[in-house]
Amino acid sequence: MDLLNGTVATENESEAITVDEDYCHYEVMQPHMLVMRFWMVSIFGSTVSFISMIENIFLFIFFVTSRRHRRENVFMMLLAFFDILVSMAYIMLMSVNVLSDVLMSPLLVSIWYTYMIPIITISHIAMTSSSFLIVAASFERYCATLNTSNLRFAQK
Repeated sequence: MDLLNGTVATENESEAITVDEDYCHYEVMQPHMLVMRFWMVSIFGSTVSFISMIENIFLFIFFVTSRRHRRENVFMMLLAFFDILVSMAYIMLMSVNVLSDVLMSPLLVSIWYTYMIPIITISHIAMTSSSFLIVAASFERYCATLNTSNLRFAQK
């Protein structure tokens, strides 16, 4: 496979190869979309996810080290933490999966399968927590805007 030119080996070329019975054969399910998936998921998606991780790490450290901001922005600090987990999970799940298809590496696939289930669980918990934190932060800001008696309850 040539990723720069966008060419993939055809079925006729692979028929000439004799396969031993004990040989582990790796086959990509949709080779015609593999180059586009590589560029969109592994290159573009991982870049956006990495930038998201760096920015959220910066925000998390900022909220943790500043006592005033930590007390006032608990929801934002936790949201930054869970967004770090979501971005990390994207790279580990999506990008590595496409990269294993591009490289046709059974070793990379077996490594991916060993950590896939715990990382999917962590990513779902992080995405759900992020959604609830956004709702809680919105409620707190709403109470602060109206200056209601519910503000103390929302900030706890």
